[in-house]
Amino acid sequence: MWFPFSQGFAIGLGMIIPIGAQNAFVLNHALKRHYPYWVALVCSLCDVVLITVGVTGVGSLLSQHATLMLLAKYVGAAFLICYACFAWLKAWRNQYEMTALGEKNTSRSAVKVILATLIITLVNPQVYLDTLVFLGSLGAQYPGDARVAFTGGAVLASFVWFFSLTIGASFLAAKLNHPRYQRGIDVVTGCIMFWFAGYLVL
Repeated sequence: MWFPFSQGFAIGLGMIIPIGAQNAFVLNHALKRHYPYWVALVCSLCDVVLITVGVTGVGSLLSQHATLMLLAKYVGAAFLICYACFAWLKAWRNQYEMTALGEKNTSRSAVKVILATLIITLVNPQVYLDTLVFLGSLGAQYPGDARVAFTGGAVLASFVWFFSLTIGASFLAAKLNHPRYQRGIDVVTGCIMFWFAGYLVL
């Protein structure tokens, strides 16, 4: 069972690591200490559900509905553009405060952060293509226990990546705990979200 597990882990990392809207969101919240571990957990749990559902064969059915995927692209792009605009608006207003070392940033509630994480994950059609369709199709080719091993590897890759990204960014947060850097983070995040929105519809 080692081969399907390692294949699932390696391919899962390959799907998740490239910078995109979700990774930028996770990084942004980790650097600003906006409940970063909740963000990482929600992203990972979403992958658990989507990968598992995809391996059962749902991904293949979803890929056949071109209209549904097209609608998801435009809805996702619209949300990313709105997120980018809010990030740029916050940077333009330049209303940031220093956070004491070790102190959690509570400018947004945990519920709002979790909801935003769910939205940034579930309105992104690329997430469905990577997890439901691509990983799901690969995993569905394995029989029985080998399929479970592949799924386990892909799921583990998600947890390893999102929590590694969060932990790494949390170490940087102490050095970037200055309004100037936080403003720059919002500007860069807005650019990534806007670029990815264009990538979805073009």
